[in-house]
Amino acid sequence: MDSYRLSMHGEEQRKANPPSMSMQAATETSIWDVYNNKTWLIDQELIKDWINSLNILLVFAAIFAAVLTAFIIESKKLLEEDPQNVLVSAVTAFMGQQANGTFRPFEKPTFVAPHYAVVTNGLFFAAICCSLVAAVASVVALQWIGEYDAGLVQALSAKDRALRRHFRYM
Repeated sequence: MDSYRLSMHGEEQRKANPPSMSMQAATETSIWDVYNNKTWLIDQELIKDWINSLNILLVFAAIFAAVLTAFIIESKKLLEEDPQNVLVSAVTAFMGQQANGTFRPFEKPTFVAPHYAVVTNGLFFAAICCSLVAAVASVVALQWIGEYDAGLVQALSAKDRALRRHFRYM
């Protein structure tokens, strides 16, 4: 009991403060009440750990996506043709035509992105997709945790609470 109280902080401790021992003895009239009181302590610790882990995952995914976005912005330039190279080619062709006295239409050289640039950008986009999938999965898991906790309190009898908790936990 003391280790449980030491692990809780601030508002969580007030919100999840278990009944005192004398109240527990008075309310534990059946085996279901004893089971519910013991599992309530376990569930509160478990839920707190789940929420902390998922919040850390969300922060990591957000920071990772932000840093990766900067890399994507810079590496995406490798997939596009440099406009200065096109301008140099056009001016060179124009000057060659002026010198020869011929008039051929300017044909822009075809641009092919380097293989390493395509692979690098593909990996960057795959990584940011994985980061976003992890963030969405974390949000869904946090919503499930809220439902897990709220649904146990809404049961009518001590036996119903115990059976619901057992069904959800297994």
